Amino acid sequence: MINSNENISKRLAQFRTLAGYTQKTAAEAIGMTKNSYARMERAGNPKLDLLKQLADLFHVTTNDILYGKTPFGNLQNNDTPKAFKDVGPEKTTIDTRPDNIILTANEKNIIKLCRALNKDQRKEVVDFIYKHIEESGLDGDDILGKKDNY
Repeated sequence: MINSNENISKRLAQFRTLAGYTQKTAAEAIGMTKNSYARMERAGNPKLDLLKQLADLFHVTTNDILYGKTPFGNLQNNDTPKAFKDVGPEKTTIDTRPDNIILTANEKNIIKLCRALNKDQRKEVVDFIYKHIEESGLDGDDILGKKDNY
């Protein structure tokens, strides 16, 4: 991917959102005002020291921000990434290929919690999630494969 300020701007906004931050909360976390942060994000030109802080804050690398290892490939035409489109009655497919997923801080914490459970407890958690997925009109097996692979 070409390293343009427009692409960096889009990636900053998307990584920020995926990490669960607003412009205001991201700015506060790195010691900036919201207006300064918004200008920097819009321009796509963070200074080197700020780039490292942002990468740490969003749980990505500086190369991810600069060169575009995003959860959804090239960021063109302001398209909503397929992996993040609302899943509605049309049962839109969620793109869960490993190369298309970047975990938010909350998702990483959920994984840590699950890893602390024994196999029987993990099965209970997976069954609970599948129940709610099915209640939403989705098919967990279509998303993850067989439920027994936990």
